[in-house]
Amino acid sequence: ITTSHATGLPQPAPSRSGNDRSRDLNPEQALGAAPWIRRAESELRACGVTVQAPQGAPGALDGLTAQQREIVILAGHGLTNGEIADRLFLSPRTVASHLYRSYPKLGIAGRRQLRDIIDQQITPGAGR
Repeated sequence: ITTSHATGLPQPAPSRSGNDRSRDLNPEQALGAAPWIRRAESELRACGVTVQAPQGAPGALDGLTAQQREIVILAGHGLTNGEIADRLFLSPRTVASHLYRSYPKLGIAGRRQLRDIIDQQITPGAGR
């Protein structure tokens, strides 16, 4: 809102019809909803509900550290935390911690969904 110098009354701000940058953003970004979306997805995962969007995203494993990526791949192939720990010279508790921190990054609720993520990453287009 601006003030008109002639009348001293508030005037509506001019519209940015040609330069409206919000058209370049998706609705979530335009509304500033990204943090709320992440929180809702986190709450859903905590309840055991699978959040589908990140799973289909190409390069889902790219958001993980090298250690997390290796652990996730081994767990996705069916190894137990103890077997992974022995193979990587870690404690089973460290393996569990890495997996726990990886699930939100991958958009999954638990270990049983790792195989699908690994299959999608190793063979792109699988399941489509």
